[in-house]
Amino acid sequence: MTKGQKLFTFILLVLFTASCSKKTTYPIEWPKQNLALDIITLSSDEMEGRETGTPGEQKAGEYIVSRFKEIGLSPAGDNRTYFQSFTRKASGNPHGDQPAENGKSVTGRNILGYIDNQAPQTVIIGGHYDHLGYGKEGSLYVGEPDIHNGADDNSSGVAGVIYLAESIKKSKFKNYNYLFICFSGEEKGLWGSNYYVNHTGTDKTKILGIQLLCESYGYRQDKNKLHGKYGHDR
Repeated sequence: MTKGQKLFTFILLVLFTASCSKKTTYPIEWPKQNLALDIITLSSDEMEGRETGTPGEQKAGEYIVSRFKEIGLSPAGDNRTYFQSFTRKASGNPHGDQPAENGKSVTGRNILGYIDNQAPQTVIIGGHYDHLGYGKEGSLYVGEPDIHNGADDNSSGVAGVIYLAESIKKSKFKNYNYLFICFSGEEKGLWGSNYYVNHTGTDKTKILGIQLLCESYGYRQDKNKLHGKYGHDR
């Protein structure tokens, strides 16, 4: 098993322990309560569905930044802030890569927090925090516009990113640096992640060949099974 595979396995085990019995020794205090609070906050009506570029998404971003600060992550965005801003013109294709020439300009903000262990390589852990707003674009809902809270997609994944950040910050794992990214614009067509890849200040040669993406975990397809989605790019 390679170092990357071992690390990926460790991260999955950390997430798994958050749902185990009270006998488990957790990396952080009250992990279930922390996860629940983050999910509830990010998917509340106050966030108005977190559509990219809206006041609701901006509120969600400020909350994530407050959690990153609380954990002790260093800012890794623009001008020594936690934010990396980008502007795109919306297209009619929610997952199209090409912006429309005459589309409305939308500004999103990726959120980046960093653990600098002075290591030669960096591991990236991320998930998107935007959602569908009032469901005017990209939703299967056919009624009047209404808040799409997005607890599953993807408040749960963001809560996982925050949980991992706190766990690793308090751990003894010092062989790598860790970059935690909450992406904006995923529902519009992977805008935030594409922007980060093309405008990162991180030396790409020093990024470990593994990235963990947290997406829609802990959801139930039936009453007897608990599911989750994790992806990693090598």
